[in-house]
Amino acid sequence: MKTIVRFTRARIYAGGTALILAGFLSACGTAPLRTEPVGAAPAKTTNLGRGYLRVYSATEEHHADNTTVFRPHTDYWLRYPNGRLEWIRNHLGRADENPARVSLPAGSYEVLADSEDYGRVEVPVNIEPRETTMVYLDGGAPKRLDSGAGDNLARLPNGQILGWRTGVTNGQTLK
Repeated sequence: MKTIVRFTRARIYAGGTALILAGFLSACGTAPLRTEPVGAAPAKTTNLGRGYLRVYSATEEHHADNTTVFRPHTDYWLRYPNGRLEWIRNHLGRADENPARVSLPAGSYEVLADSEDYGRVEVPVNIEPRETTMVYLDGGAPKRLDSGAGDNLARLPNGQILGWRTGVTNGQTLK
């Protein structure tokens, strides 16, 4: 009996995504560094809704001419609570140096991105309604975050600031 296999767009998309992810993960050769969770800077609301994510991933250098250099942030993977993976294009073009602002339902996600100092890292993130969770993997966290924030900041092993720790509200760590 002859078996007919039909390739639907969903199967092709899922297979392509799996191949891209396998290449992305195997390129590193080792498991990515897993960090502590990052959340929105002090949460002001507990309503359900959508929040935002902005990932300052490692940058790539692109030359427009002999004198103009642009450093857009690299793309990354976002893992949803249900395990679905999505490739996030983190800039509009080679001249765009601002990371993308991604709108997401409130909840917990994982970012798999390149950092300037540690290569590939996996960062659990929490998205709060109407708040923006910022993840700094490019070493460019605003200096004002470090002044007086104490242990409310998530950091990489070298002390570099990743963003606000999860469970921080009004400057106090929740237990």
